[in-house]
Amino acid sequence: MVWNGQLLSFAGYPQEDGSVLGDPANVKLTQAIIELGWQPPELWTRWDLLPIVTMAEGDEPSIIEIPQERFPLVRIEHPKYSLQFQKLGLKWVPAPALSRLGFDIGGVEYTATPFVGWFMDAEIAVRDLADSFRYNALPDVIRALGWLDPSQSVETLPEHERLLLLSRAQAELNFAVYHSFRQAGVRMTDSMSASAIFSQFDDDYFNRHGYRLPSNPYYLAPPQGSIIPLWHRGGAPNYNPPPLICKHVQDPVNAWRRESLCLFTIGGAKDSGYASSGDSASDSDVLESDPAIHIAYCSTATTAKKLATKLHHNLTDIVHATCATERSVKAAICLNDVSIQDLGAKDTLLIIASSAHGGSVPLNGTGFLASLQASSASIGVRFSVFGNGDTTYTDTYNGAAQSIVASLTQHGAQPLETTLFAADTAVQNPPWRALEEWLRLIRRDLELEEYSSGSPANLSSSSDDVQTGIFSTARMISKVSDDPTGLQQITIGVKGLSHEPLSHLRLHVPNNRSAVRNALRALGLNGKEIVSKFEKSTSLAFMTNFADLDRPFKHISWASPLELGDSERQSLTSLPWPEAVKILRKEQCLACNLEGIITAIPISVPRTYSIASSQDLMSSCRRTNHLDLVIQPRVGGKASEFFRTAKFGQQFVVRISSFGTDWLTSSRDKPVICFATGSGLAPIRSFLQHRLHEHIDGKTKPAKVTLLLGYHSRDAQMITQAVQMFLSGGIVDTLLMTPSNAEKARVQDKLFDEAVRRAVGNKIRFEGASVLVCASVKAAEDFAGNLSAIVGRDVREALGERYMQEVFEPAV
Repeated sequence: MVWNGQLLSFAGYPQEDGSVLGDPANVKLTQAIIELGWQPPELWTRWDLLPIVTMAEGDEPSIIEIPQERFPLVRIEHPKYSLQFQKLGLKWVPAPALSRLGFDIGGVEYTATPFVGWFMDAEIAVRDLADSFRYNALPDVIRALGWLDPSQSVETLPEHERLLLLSRAQAELNFAVYHSFRQAGVRMTDSMSASAIFSQFDDDYFNRHGYRLPSNPYYLAPPQGSIIPLWHRGGAPNYNPPPLICKHVQDPVNAWRRESLCLFTIGGAKDSGYASSGDSASDSDVLESDPAIHIAYCSTATTAKKLATKLHHNLTDIVHATCATERSVKAAICLNDVSIQDLGAKDTLLIIASSAHGGSVPLNGTGFLASLQASSASIGVRFSVFGNGDTTYTDTYNGAAQSIVASLTQHGAQPLETTLFAADTAVQNPPWRALEEWLRLIRRDLELEEYSSGSPANLSSSSDDVQTGIFSTARMISKVSDDPTGLQQITIGVKGLSHEPLSHLRLHVPNNRSAVRNALRALGLNGKEIVSKFEKSTSLAFMTNFADLDRPFKHISWASPLELGDSERQSLTSLPWPEAVKILRKEQCLACNLEGIITAIPISVPRTYSIASSQDLMSSCRRTNHLDLVIQPRVGGKASEFFRTAKFGQQFVVRISSFGTDWLTSSRDKPVICFATGSGLAPIRSFLQHRLHEHIDGKTKPAKVTLLLGYHSRDAQMITQAVQMFLSGGIVDTLLMTPSNAEKARVQDKLFDEAVRRAVGNKIRFEGASVLVCASVKAAEDFAGNLSAIVGRDVREALGERYMQEVFEPAV
């Protein structure tokens, strides 16, 4: 007998969140074949061909691998929506080789008699790819074709609208499947032709014999109605197969298990997501009622996901170590993937939230909040939120985390004692120490260990503080630009500072000298006063480098000794503070405590830039104390105006932050795929200069880099000069560049060129490639989606820390 239902079929790998990577119809078969000894590919995908397993009576099952190059999969493409369907990454096997069939001839059963024919279009498009319990591709088709607002979900639409969109998507997918098989030279019949042929045959039979053929309409009728759940219930067909055809009474996998008397648990069950095949029903019931710890994250970059993965690992170890086996720790997932219905009253939800632009909730968390708003039921889940914030963004510090806490509380969720833990990436990035402290508090709240009160409650600094001591003085060296509105290369002097590749530079834009003098004069200061709270800085240095002169006082508690009227208080809390203090007399200012006034002055938000150079390479050129930035100026932006007017030698304060990318820079023998748009060139340039230095230095011969760059046409000369040294240095093997264009062609879509698709796919699947992305949010998401379509699964999830992504917002 043959175990496989079809000789060519895809593996199905259950995931910890309950989903299936691959074909859900083959989960049980995949589990059995792995138990038998099959090793799946190192990088699991949706399209892994299962080996063929055959079994003769009295013999052990035998595994036969299928070389995929012998049976190349057919990529599903659409002549009208070419790019949209390429981004979906759908494909299918070339032939339906049915293999769990047999013949009965003269009472003799031939139990292994596969039958091969050719597909009908709807068999793949309407059933295999579209059924909600198979690949469920129709919602993805709807989104890819732009028929649904990104904020909406197909499942939440009114039923008549949902049916309309599903029917349209089904028709387009059916057309795409037929078109793709024809283009690939693989035989296929269409639903209309097949139906017409059988109808004619049936009519001829009726005309000759006076009655119609007994048949099963469930198999004969085109299955377009399968988007309606009732269709799958079928019926009692008036059809009995002749004795010649037989199906196996017993499932060969079950027969093997029973006869071998060996119920296995998969050795790699922790990683694969498979459970023991011997789990009893009672065990399952207990597991379903056990309290679970759910871990979720939301972020525009990858830090929150890394923190969540680390939290899952540590919590799992703690639960096992403390024998708290009544709890289960779910794998970390995106916040949008958390289902409210799955959150029980005994469960705990732990969320790690980074903020998007302006302190808003990132896009991969807004769907969860929308589900909360749409739900009328109260959820009783306990929760705690880890705010992955940055105190240098005073006004928006942990804005996303605060919004999530407020929404959960509003809908009945029960906060743990540690409701919101405010981490600070200005102290450490990523904030690993803060994560450890939060975990310690979570252990206390969940009674996973005896709590010790000896350590501090929070390692992050207050959002009202600024650590001036961690900033150093830098000076302007040069500016290069091909166009006043285009990219600018800024070189600054940073004597005594060192930086690793892919580091960031934080810069406080200095205030105008005239404005600083006016601010000091308004407070009755001469600029020489020592401000002890800020590393004993002088009032002049503080006002120049750190004070925000455009916003009101954060509070006016310093003015409590003064007898102020309502209008005066209103002015102090609403006007820019240098203007507001003008309502006070000089003697009133002098009567106030200087330190109190200084602490009420808002701190300017530093601008963060990726460093665009490698210190190793700069040192070899005798420019050890220099570093480069690549910036995109913004009209009216404070930082842009500063760089435009700054003179040679002008000083300002900076801080360099390292982001723990040693794993990327040290993996010299592994290829890297780099993608950047606009000023996102900066970190890519830093990394490539580092690799070039290693290559020139002769210490190693690094693996080649695939480089994709999108840029404005006005920046063509700067971009070309930047990449020329890497091409001539021999460290880039594939370069794809796309300037802005009227057709809106994007460089990330060049991944679908056949040669590029093959090369990139092989680098990721077989050569252990890493991915480095620095682009706008939209471009980064689009690139990740394209790469996922090529690989056959979510590439960020598959690669983990091998996928580094930085998204940027305009500096203003």
